[in-house]
Amino acid sequence: MGLTAGSKLVGYVHIHRHNGPLVGLSKELVERAKELVETPELDMKLLRGWIETCEIMHGETCNKPMTLRGANTIEILLIDVLEHKVVFSDTSTRYLALSYVWGRAPVFMTTMDTLTDVLQPGFLDDKLSQVVADAMRVVEGLKERYLWVDTICIVQDDPDHKVAQIQNMDIIYGRSVATIAAASGTCSGDPLPGVSPSTRHPPSYVEPSPEATFVSQAPALYKFTSDSIYESRAWT
Repeated sequence: MGLTAGSKLVGYVHIHRHNGPLVGLSKELVERAKELVETPELDMKLLRGWIETCEIMHGETCNKPMTLRGANTIEILLIDVLEHKVVFSDTSTRYLALSYVWGRAPVFMTTMDTLTDVLQPGFLDDKLSQVVADAMRVVEGLKERYLWVDTICIVQDDPDHKVAQIQNMDIIYGRSVATIAAASGTCSGDPLPGVSPSTRHPPSYVEPSPEATFVSQAPALYKFTSDSIYESRAWT
């Protein structure tokens, strides 16, 4: 049942039979699925499992560069999420990348004046926008250590460094273990849903009778992102 406001898709309501037959699904799997849907916090163990499964079962299939350039190793800066500092590294290091909307919210950027400072442990603690801070929590929760974020890992007022990094953006994102896409955000001040408290809202359940359950469901991802500010960006 589709719900629309004008021509904009708002959401769906799925009607399920209460205690209906679960063909091909074990009770444990159904309970686990219900737990995931109802939990407002991200399940880091599940996300780690997805990455591990992909790396074990798919191997190079998912990591194969899309272009010949993608196999190149280039020098980059990375955020050490354990020591909250920036380190010099390259794309052969294991890291995640963040893709998000800058928007109009104030955002800390690495500049030639602050480059020495960001290399110091803990310097970033009170400087980061909400989405970057949340992304760091995700990386740590995944038992990884390094994160690439454009505002922090590109020296914004160094023309040579900035141009070189922008020209190699395909390599930077392509060589990351995974990209965290803040697709619901409108600016860097918006949180990653499920990371900060009270930022992820599970579907609503209504049981008008013992024989029926109404479950609200968000639109498909491609429908959600097609009208989003995130989709208007250049990267990823």
